[in-house]
Amino acid sequence: MDNADAITHLPPFAQELVDLIGFDPTMSLVRAFGGIPMRIPKRNGGGASYEAISELVGHEAADKLVARYGGDRVKMPRCQRLLVVERWRRIIADYERGDTLNQIALRYRITERAVSKILKKPVFLSSPHPTQASLF
Repeated sequence: MDNADAITHLPPFAQELVDLIGFDPTMSLVRAFGGIPMRIPKRNGGGASYEAISELVGHEAADKLVARYGGDRVKMPRCQRLLVVERWRRIIADYERGDTLNQIALRYRITERAVSKILKKPVFLSSPHPTQASLF
């Protein structure tokens, strides 16, 4: 899945962040703070929260966040569907590379049966669950 395809499946606030700081920095914030309200510092540099953000996304992206949302408390979206699909695609790639079911299960902390189910079903972005069909 390329970034352009993934962006269309992100919540509106995540899409706004992608436009502001880029896809990879946005996904770093989502992985670190998804579902958690976070305060964006009013000024760049100095504070612990600015340093934590800039460590994740870089100083340039952190500066853009401060300029746009400085002083605001924002709730970072979880983007769970996208993260699950990315994980499944990594599992499939690991298997195609030659890793065993056991190695994959240990790496991702899931059962071998779960790995088998992921490998048997096609991964579509529209459904995050390989056995769950769409209702509509």
